[in-house]
Amino acid sequence: MIKDYIACLGLIFAFMLTAGLVQKAGRYEHHVSLIKHIKIGVIYGLLGSGLLLFSISMPGGGTINIGYVAAIIAARNGRAVSLGAACLIMWVYQLFINGAITGSESISLAALVLFLLALIQFQLSDPVYFLLAILGGTAMHTGLSSIAAEQQISFQAFLYAAAGGIPTYFIQKISKRDVELFRSYHKEATTDFLTGVQNVRQFDKRLNSLVRKALLRNEPLSLLLIDIDHFKKINDTYGHITGDFVLKEAAKVLTSQLSNKDFLSRNGGEEFAVLLPGYAHAKGLSVAEALRKSIEAAVFYYEFTLKIQITISIGVATLNETVYDPEELIVQADNALYSAKHAGRNQVCSIHKCYN
Repeated sequence: MIKDYIACLGLIFAFMLTAGLVQKAGRYEHHVSLIKHIKIGVIYGLLGSGLLLFSISMPGGGTINIGYVAAIIAARNGRAVSLGAACLIMWVYQLFINGAITGSESISLAALVLFLLALIQFQLSDPVYFLLAILGGTAMHTGLSSIAAEQQISFQAFLYAAAGGIPTYFIQKISKRDVELFRSYHKEATTDFLTGVQNVRQFDKRLNSLVRKALLRNEPLSLLLIDIDHFKKINDTYGHITGDFVLKEAAKVLTSQLSNKDFLSRNGGEEFAVLLPGYAHAKGLSVAEALRKSIEAAVFYYEFTLKIQITISIGVATLNETVYDPEELIVQADNALYSAKHAGRNQVCSIHKCYN
């Protein structure tokens, strides 16, 4: 029996680590995407199938399985989508791999799904959730199985099944901590510590990726280089803390004007950059002008008393339209930014002309 428990716990640990790798993959996100939810559900569905395969022998005879644990973890980590995917795979496994699935097994699985769906609607802490889920899931699993087999409900089977689920909480705690630490480190490595937008390292990475796609598909890629006008004067007049406040507020305004597919980064000091994949030069200029106007219209109040208004200058260049050499894209946008500064600031400039 102990060997059976160890085998099951080993499966749980391995599959939870695998699910953690899925949660870590790709860009840092505050909300897990639908595709990731499905992937997580598939992983826990395979875990549940494995737990159904490795039944645990009881001392007095008979066996139990703790496949319900996979559904509990899936519901906690991936909500309804992951729970549905996991239970569907477990149901298919029992139907096609085991050769059949009894009515009681289907009812037991459906009851567990409904119970967990109700449970995840509440904002429960991990200890409370796992306690209720394990006790409830075990009661449904062992109770319905005993009723279907026309046997007396075994309290011993309930205890053994629940005991198999309890270590899952501690494995979940380790896995969750690992994912949270990764997300924290990943966010620190990829975002600007002051403004919260992407940093220059991510800008270089995204620029290289988008340039390759633009060249491969012969699509435009617009680059906007943005500089806050007279920012040094703000620091000299009001201090660097106030300057930091202005940078954060400016980043918020810029972010509010961009779509999810647009990319905003702070490349150092008072300099920002925007990448607009698929935007022709005219559309890039239009976005730049909208950004310029939004900053010009914004009023920042530092500590509710100091009123600050700023302007920005923007240089725009577009790959496959105003420039065809990827190495010259940043150079041309930087030259356009210089033209905007030279033309009196608070301007949007391309290599050809300035707009205000």
